[in-house]
Amino acid sequence: MIKRQRIFITGRVQGVGFRPAVYRIALSLGLSGVVYNDTKGVTIELQGKEEKIAEFLERLQSDADKPPLAEIKSCDTVDIPVIEAESKFTIQTSDSEGTPLSQVTADIATCRDCLAEMADKKDFRYGYPFINCTNCGPRYSIVKNIPYDRPNTTMSVFKMCDRCAAQYTDVTDRRFHAQPVACGECGPKIRLTDNKGKTIEKQTEKIIAETAHLLSDGK
Repeated sequence: MIKRQRIFITGRVQGVGFRPAVYRIALSLGLSGVVYNDTKGVTIELQGKEEKIAEFLERLQSDADKPPLAEIKSCDTVDIPVIEAESKFTIQTSDSEGTPLSQVTADIATCRDCLAEMADKKDFRYGYPFINCTNCGPRYSIVKNIPYDRPNTTMSVFKMCDRCAAQYTDVTDRRFHAQPVACGECGPKIRLTDNKGKTIEKQTEKIIAETAHLLSDGK
């Protein structure tokens, strides 16, 4: 029997790769529908065989499929009318209506995968201090409003380059829908200045070395 359900999820489900996880599980089960952030958490609409929807709900809350940083506080479902001829599952634009109640995720220490890329001279993010993915990076410190989407963060002024955008839209990539995704070409940069604001150094490695030297000299 084909049915459609709307699922309301609350908890720590924004900024943790929750929508990409929902997308992947739905695709693997042949379900159609949508997922989007809202001011309370995440809303999902699923359409397909009843047993597949039940399997989706089970997998979404399992350690194997749930994003490692996600914490589901509540999961409520309601049956809604089937949409004829719907065949795809999509991540939709967030719904910003209503009072913001969703939990804001704290900033997360750089993960091992990102650290490995940052140390890899062949990687285009080699040495980039603001490297991040759906499993790590800034969240609370960059968010300006709920729902948690790039336009609602301080990253909104940084337009993704082609390489970052390709990862952001690739469902197989761990940066799929990672809102702070950036690199040295398109993202924030660091620079060392004197006490008058004059730039002393722009190269990351030299900045770190010079800063350490200045600190050791008590400056």
